[in-house]
Amino acid sequence: MGLAAFLVAHLLNLKAFCSLSSEGEAPPLRLDLALMFGIFVASMLSLLFIVGPGSAGTMLRSSAVLSIAVPIYGCVLGSCPWRALARRGAFENECSELWTVAGLGYCIYAVSDTCLSISRFSASIREPIRTILVIGTYWGGQLLISVACDVREPEASVLWPFIRARRPTVTAAAAGVSNESREEVLAARTSREALLA
Repeated sequence: MGLAAFLVAHLLNLKAFCSLSSEGEAPPLRLDLALMFGIFVASMLSLLFIVGPGSAGTMLRSSAVLSIAVPIYGCVLGSCPWRALARRGAFENECSELWTVAGLGYCIYAVSDTCLSISRFSASIREPIRTILVIGTYWGGQLLISVACDVREPEASVLWPFIRARRPTVTAAAAGVSNESREEVLAARTSREALLA
């Protein structure tokens, strides 16, 4: 039942990550990222199916239902950081840095689920290392995902001071703009910031 509840939550996040932009454009596919996360999911599932036996035996011997449910869950979990990172820099009105944070949060969250699955189905991870790995990465991942949810309003994020500090400030002289058109540059920048807000 717990696995089903988490699966629904991941599917809702995945739906948000795959949604169209405000201009109605689909996010890029980014097959390079899909391959990377596909290899990660395949290696973790291979570990659960093949390596063992741990205290509960391998997944195949443990439960036929879980032998079907866990691979489905793993594929959905692996798709979330793929789709979040694929949106990074894809749309003008979305904060690319926050998409990076969301993708990183999901990667850390995947470590939590992987440690939990390995200790449940394969070689056991001893306490207190198990709790530190599972709970620490779970809360760390959730924290990053939650602070990155304002991709269209990055100023509302607690990370905005860090994001703003990383962005280069372009002066009129550096941009090659004459003094007469400086006001036009400032007006354009103000309207762009208003769109992001």
